[in-house]
Amino acid sequence: MTWSGWEKFFTPVASVKSFKITVTSAAVFHASRLYLGAYTTAEFNPLTDMISGWATNSTHARLGGGTLSSNVQSKWRKLTFEMLMTTEVNRAAWAEIGRYVGLDKSVWVSVFPNAGGTQERDHSIIGKFEHGAEAKWAGYSQYNFSLSLNEV
Repeated sequence: MTWSGWEKFFTPVASVKSFKITVTSAAVFHASRLYLGAYTTAEFNPLTDMISGWATNSTHARLGGGTLSSNVQSKWRKLTFEMLMTTEVNRAAWAEIGRYVGLDKSVWVSVFPNAGGTQERDHSIIGKFEHGAEAKWAGYSQYNFSLSLNEV
């Protein structure tokens, strides 16, 4: 399986009625998701914990003869991280992202934007929040945010 991610941000305009993507390569081009819409960037100030991995709803059970039998289901990526916000501007930005996206909209999160390679691939996700962006007041001008995303 080949993976590639590409981000392109444009200056916002008043209204767009259509857009066109022109591919000028002889190579075969496959795209599974294209997003067009408003965007925002928010500072990411990680704490020590970030978990990137796979989740599944597969199950397994031990049969009477001792064999481990699997009921294979779908797999998806999951990204969970904790952040420390030390300014009101950053706290408000993440609170607004959490309010706008909620549990029903997809969001693109890249922990290492433009890093390239497997580092960017493994820490970028188009997903939905597992729970809202929750802020814990940790002291004067310090808020801990806990975010967990499941790939769509």
